[in-house]
Amino acid sequence: MAKMPIHKQLAGLIAVVLLLPVPALAQSPPPPKKIGVVSKQKHADYLIVLNARGARLSGQTLTLEGAQSPAILFSDRPTRSVGHMPTSDVVDLWKTGGFAKVPPNATVSAFSKDGRSVSDLVLVLKKPRMEADKLVFDVEVLAGELGKGDGPVAVFIDPLF
Repeated sequence: MAKMPIHKQLAGLIAVVLLLPVPALAQSPPPPKKIGVVSKQKHADYLIVLNARGARLSGQTLTLEGAQSPAILFSDRPTRSVGHMPTSDVVDLWKTGGFAKVPPNATVSAFSKDGRSVSDLVLVLKKPRMEADKLVFDVEVLAGELGKGDGPVAVFIDPLF
């Protein structure tokens, strides 16, 4: 059996850590909180992580099944701040926020149900919409595929300016 490349191992490890159940979140999501302390920089770049039970790619449409709220946000040095944002507020970033003019790139890391493999898909996310517990995007696929990724999913979205 061929060894999985290190970047896929790391993506898988990150996705597993982010998908670990948190008992308090299972009951009700925590209220949103502000992200970090205001920096002396003009802006900080915040990466967004979305989690879902699964993902399906059909043509130019990505559906995240069981999209979980809140989304996780974090920034790199020197700001180093973290926080949460309701998934509905993430969707609004394409209407009035930083993604309205330039849609972001993202990586979808999807595990197989048996946890033995992970598939990565790189794409541009456009026009998100909530449909019950599903988060649906129009997409432009840049690389990769979901392959056998029929299990839990983590979506890593490029910086929010």
